[in-house]
Amino acid sequence: MPGKLVLATLALFAVGTTGATPYNPVHVGALGQGIVVPGVYQSGNADTSAVGVTNLCNALNVFWAFADTNDTVRARGRITLGQAQTYPFVLAQELAPATQDVFGTLIFVADENGDGKLNSADSHCLMAEAFHVDLADHDAAYLPTWPFNTFDIGSGQIPDLETLSPTQLTTLHSGVRDEPGADDLNGFYVRYSVGGDDSTRLVVWSAEDIAGTYAAEITHHDGSIAYLDLPLSNPHLNIVDVGTLSGLPPGFTNGVLVFAVPDDDLGNYTDTDGDGNGMGVYTVIQSPGLGAAQTIPASTLR
Repeated sequence: MPGKLVLATLALFAVGTTGATPYNPVHVGALGQGIVVPGVYQSGNADTSAVGVTNLCNALNVFWAFADTNDTVRARGRITLGQAQTYPFVLAQELAPATQDVFGTLIFVADENGDGKLNSADSHCLMAEAFHVDLADHDAAYLPTWPFNTFDIGSGQIPDLETLSPTQLTTLHSGVRDEPGADDLNGFYVRYSVGGDDSTRLVVWSAEDIAGTYAAEITHHDGSIAYLDLPLSNPHLNIVDVGTLSGLPPGFTNGVLVFAVPDDDLGNYTDTDGDGNGMGVYTVIQSPGLGAAQTIPASTLR
């Protein structure tokens, strides 16, 4: 069963923190009051994303919600976890069949004091590891998870966790940051491969609404460079098939896609709460020839 595979696969992932550096400033695998997991989906028990959610505090309720790329919350719920207990959250078992093949974002929040709210009184109790299980290919691809806390919410709290939604985050300090009014980072650098039977899924998640078309540069491994537009049509979660991008030159089968970090100072988004923006970006490269899917978080350069 996928639930058992979840528990077995958890042992493959070392729980730790990837510290912020000039090259890969993401902070995954750390403790948070909540966890956000963008880019998940399920096509039934044999092809599903799964998240191992661990509570390191006393017994508590964990509220969760799943929202699609249009920000519509398709499911909500809660689970009870004892101290040091891990729950195998398998999308195909937790979501209705109507959500099959629907990409979305999962969010989890620990209610430590049982008041049905998230505020500064709640501790950093949760950590999580996620992956996508494909039983037909005997493969489990790692998926990044980002911790958050009340500093990532403009109001500093979620007053009713029964209404939980990923859109309640207004920034993400554990992700790639754009500070208010500042041009801090010049671009995302993401690997792609679309040669032969390979395909690449680009996942772009943003706390703020960054819908728009962005100028992008694409390089081939032989050093060739081309330019194209990168459409990010959804406000918060965009799933892009790199191989179908308009303007991708023939023969550009493997290399790096580069695009600017959205900046409020350039009018790419409106900073609704004066706390800038935070993003999570990665690619999943499907390589049938290797019989494996490879997940590569985006890098940035200052």
